[in-house]
Amino acid sequence: MDQTAAPAATYRFVCTVNGDSVAFNSASGLEVGYTTKERRDESGQWQVSTGQQEPLTISLRRGEPGSAKGVWAEWIAGAGQGERLKREVTISLLDESGAAPLVTWKVTNALPKEASAHDLDGDGTYEFEKFVLVGEQTTVQFH
Repeated sequence: MDQTAAPAATYRFVCTVNGDSVAFNSASGLEVGYTTKERRDESGQWQVSTGQQEPLTISLRRGEPGSAKGVWAEWIAGAGQGERLKREVTISLLDESGAAPLVTWKVTNALPKEASAHDLDGDGTYEFEKFVLVGEQTTVQFH
């Protein structure tokens, strides 16, 4: 899906995996955190430093109609069969017009953890109600 095609009022988070984008209504867990280390130096003063980045768990909710297909369905099915399908994922928060990203998170070594579909209809269109992925590291870009 082209990012500009996302209805702005509803689907403002666009998630891209292997060039295939799906718009979602909400996202949580998009945060950057680091482990911390505390120690006393030679003079007895406390020093705090950051360590490695903490792993992420990101939840995306209410995907656009027809979202559970193609690259996404293959990625989920492969992970369920034990395949090691780590991907780079980008998640962009779009402006109100749906045309320009405000913030983009890049998640490295992401894997699908959970996926659920909205009530299924007989018309063959399935959308994500919830999609959870885990990742090893993220970077944030403000546009």
